[in-house]
Amino acid sequence: MADEPVNILSRRLSKFFRNTSAANFDYVRGLEREAQEISLYRSNQKSFTCISVSHYIHNTPALTGHFPDARVLSSEGIKRLKINIWFVGDDSYLNDPIPNPFTTSDPAWKSIYFSMTKTAIVTQTYSNISFSDILTVEDRNGVYYVTGTDAAANSTLTSENGSPMSPESLASLYKNSTGKIKKVNSLKDIPCIAESNTTPGACYVPAPWTNIRKYRARDKGELTFDDFKIFAKHFDIVLGYISKHESGGDGYNANNIGIAGVSVDLKKTLGKNLTDMSINELRANQRDNGGILFATGKYQIIPKTLGGVIATLPEIANLPYDVENQDGLGLFLASLKRKRLGKFLILGKGSLQGAGNDLALEWAFAPFLQQQVIDKKLVRVGHSPYEGKAGNKTNRKRVAEVTNILAAQRKKIENLPFNMELNQIIEKFRKVYE
Repeated sequence: MADEPVNILSRRLSKFFRNTSAANFDYVRGLEREAQEISLYRSNQKSFTCISVSHYIHNTPALTGHFPDARVLSSEGIKRLKINIWFVGDDSYLNDPIPNPFTTSDPAWKSIYFSMTKTAIVTQTYSNISFSDILTVEDRNGVYYVTGTDAAANSTLTSENGSPMSPESLASLYKNSTGKIKKVNSLKDIPCIAESNTTPGACYVPAPWTNIRKYRARDKGELTFDDFKIFAKHFDIVLGYISKHESGGDGYNANNIGIAGVSVDLKKTLGKNLTDMSINELRANQRDNGGILFATGKYQIIPKTLGGVIATLPEIANLPYDVENQDGLGLFLASLKRKRLGKFLILGKGSLQGAGNDLALEWAFAPFLQQQVIDKKLVRVGHSPYEGKAGNKTNRKRVAEVTNILAAQRKKIENLPFNMELNQIIEKFRKVYE
């Protein structure tokens, strides 16, 4: 057996060289060791990075009168106050299961989400704090205290005129978790990836795209793709949650080549981003048609799934794979392909647990909320039917998280103000579900 340093090296290379039992053993051992190290580090960690999400400008040294959404914790009213915080970077897991306030543009819901975030105590030592400032907090017996501010970093979080960035502007910085995606420059079974280092666009499948593989269509009733795009704007809670775990910081241009977490540089390998392609062009560049791409975009749509959407809604083939259309596709999957999920979110019918299972059946990061037999195998609560396949994994702690997200999304749809256009779309969904 190789010694420890060699095992570690072997694990790092095993994404490309796992064709022997020894290499695969080292790879699996490395993942286990990495998980143990992360768990140990987090259990001992006391200092964390976050941003202030208490609103407005809080820059008076005495802390008096400038924290309209903070809570006074001392009788003097000026020495200790509590502000809302949002953990960022590697510490973002501490936010769970709170909905991400940067995933919605609705001021009312944004305010609700901000009020649900965790809090930290501020003393006069660190009183010059504004919305979006990067802070260091320390966990003292379950209570967070602000122990530092990152002046250098905070100085960059300003708009062009020097004023603090708005919550909307900050959304581009903190909306998604920074997924740790490995971009490969070469891969044994895809030679064009290495070739693209000297010939940009070497992996691109050019037109004409005449032999794109076709898949089965679904019953859509009277629904049109415009209906999905319009309604998607009101599903920011669940779609934002999905994209946080599926595409991370790469967002609408996220991709993988059939291995979770392994992607390519699109500009180098294909010569363009996903958002610059038409949907039909993207299909031609997916693996079932001779391309290199597997899961793509903000919602990591795989070839068979995207092919099924095109079969159901042929009019989308020549549309761009851009922001608006990807969101529409995301809602298609969450409402029409996965009808238990859509029926619960849109009509409030069926169980939340069944809806959660549909979410897990479409996106591998999510766990089952109730046990279910899949392919003659019992999948228990907290597990995914895709665990261990192509690097997919979930986390049992997400059971509560998914439950809260689905409940919050259902509440938002239930409380939408009357709108004739939205009501007509809901009635179209009702007919499909019946």
